[in-house]
Amino acid sequence: MSREYDGNSHALCQPFTPTSPASNLTPPSYPAPFSLTSKQKLIQLPSGSDLPTMNPPHSMIRTPLLPHQKTRLAFLWDQEFPNGQSTYNILATSPPGSTFHARNIITNQVVRSFESLLANTPPGGLLADYMGLGQTIQAIALIGTS
Repeated sequence: MSREYDGNSHALCQPFTPTSPASNLTPPSYPAPFSLTSKQKLIQLPSGSDLPTMNPPHSMIRTPLLPHQKTRLAFLWDQEFPNGQSTYNILATSPPGSTFHARNIITNQVVRSFESLLANTPPGGLLADYMGLGQTIQAIALIGTS
């Protein structure tokens, strides 16, 4: 039986029929949902409209910053705190000196342990905006503020 090609490569394929009944299939396992405390932490994160702003000193920076630049300046300033206590750092919930363990993903054995350095190390930040939003003036304002 010959059939001409009509542009659909699947036209000559037989439809799929499962070989085992659906009753033998096991339902997929999904990870546990967020705990209530995790949901509350996510809800309590500041949105873009209620983030703090910061003005650089006028003696150093004479160019007025736009509202989004003032918000990012406050964020960058917050990342520069030497004690690591950042308003936006949701990972800084463990006290300094806490021990963390790196585990092998297959065997779950501890392969390395290290202490939290949050009290001694600034968390740092990343200024990654679209081109043209004023990253240069924000960096200069941060330097002028500090």
